[in-house]
Amino acid sequence: MAGKKVIANTIVRISGDLTDIKSDIRELKRTTSSATDSFKSMGTSLVAAFSVGVVANYIKEAYKAAAVTEGVKRAFDKLGVSLDALKKATRGTVDEFKLMQSAVQANNLGVPVEQLATLFEFAQKRAEETGESVDYLVQSIVTGIGRKSVLILDNLGLSSVRINDEFKKMGDFGAAVGKIVREELDKMGDVAETANT
Repeated sequence: MAGKKVIANTIVRISGDLTDIKSDIRELKRTTSSATDSFKSMGTSLVAAFSVGVVANYIKEAYKAAAVTEGVKRAFDKLGVSLDALKKATRGTVDEFKLMQSAVQANNLGVPVEQLATLFEFAQKRAEETGESVDYLVQSIVTGIGRKSVLILDNLGLSSVRINDEFKKMGDFGAAVGKIVREELDKMGDVAETANT
């Protein structure tokens, strides 16, 4: 009899425990659901706040870029250089803003702006031959002539000995490099347009 009583008490206790467990599970589901809704609401708010911040930052950066672009364009327009000629010289491989920037920098460094189309064409053709970036070689030719640096012009495959010899004869570094560039362009002829271009 005592064994039956113990079993009955155990069944009642297990039954009661199951009822408590079921009740606890229902409460947990309600709490979880409420927390999930709170997280969803908070997530939506965070996304909205983040989006507003990103958009505001984008507008601020776009405004700065527009101001910089306007300044470069104004300086470029004063040079009297044809943007179309520079685009043609680089076969459209350098964006307009970069071309204007390079032209303004060239002028600031004392590079003869009337030679820019020829210099940029040379940089573009050298890039085709070597696989270098046209932007990099355009920058190299502008900086190299502006700083009178045969080491920088070496990026374009121009011999320092040849540059120094021409410079001694002509007395003008930019003119000496310009003469060598024209001679090199004549040797190159037309470079076939490749997939890289």
